[in-house]
Amino acid sequence: MDSNEREALVARFRDYLERSDGAPQEEQAPQTPDLYTLLNEMAALKNDVRLESRQYKSALDQLSEDCEMLRQQNGQLQEHLERERRRADLAHDDAEQAVLQELLDLRDRLAAGHRQVATHRPGWLARLGGTRRYLSSVAQGMEMNLRHLDEILARRGVQVQETVQKPFDPQTMHAVDTTTEPGADHGVVVREVRQGFLRGGRVLRTAEVIVNKKDSKS
Repeated sequence: MDSNEREALVARFRDYLERSDGAPQEEQAPQTPDLYTLLNEMAALKNDVRLESRQYKSALDQLSEDCEMLRQQNGQLQEHLERERRRADLAHDDAEQAVLQELLDLRDRLAAGHRQVATHRPGWLARLGGTRRYLSSVAQGMEMNLRHLDEILARRGVQVQETVQKPFDPQTMHAVDTTTEPGADHGVVVREVRQGFLRGGRVLRTAEVIVNKKDSKS
């Protein structure tokens, strides 16, 4: 084969290749699944959805139970804290009541000492020695202490209970004796043996009083 024939053969082969590259390729038709496969896939999908729904419902139920348990525990904790708060308040009130009652006893002793000093009348010899001036200064000092103590009690809400010329109240008063005074009504307090005190509308110390009792013959 000479060179001319080889060139002609190569030219025909090149022309063949060019025609093959430019020829349209046939499109592959999409594969259509058969009905049996489609039904199986739908059944599997339905089972997956049902399983996930059950798991989701189970998770919701568990979450609801946990929330209810937390709510109950929170309620119990609130009740416990409220009981402890009331107990602490009562303990604080009891301790404060005890301190205030001790202050009232101290006030009684201070007031009794002040009355004795204020009403004491020294003899002429003692007056010459300056005893009267000394007792007067002592009485003034005790009176100042009484006022200061009354201010402390007032800041704590302590009030003097008014009893004289008031009807006897067994809830706030204790009758230590009875007497007969014609000018007073029956059952009325005529004298006070020991002062009573109130705090916040409650009895801090019961008043000891003498109550008038009319003579049955009159």
